[in-house]
Amino acid sequence: MVDGIEFITDAIIGAIAAVLSLLPQHELGNPLDNNRVLGAVNYFLPLGIVTAGFSGIMTAWIAYRVYQWLVATANVE
Repeated sequence: MVDGIEFITDAIIGAIAAVLSLLPQHELGNPLDNNRVLGAVNYFLPLGIVTAGFSGIMTAWIAYRVYQWLVATANVE
């Protein structure tokens, strides 16, 4: 019984490892190479991800405001 469970968990872990090995990998360089302050901040707080998230939130908010304006304009007689 234990051998069967161990075999199943090994198969699941192996499948997960195989899928993860297909993902692109990049090497983290030294954050202090180009710009010391910005590189150090970007090392601890990835600014690209923060910028992408903020852009997505702003795009959704602007689309919502345009939708509100269109609905309000369509209801005026």
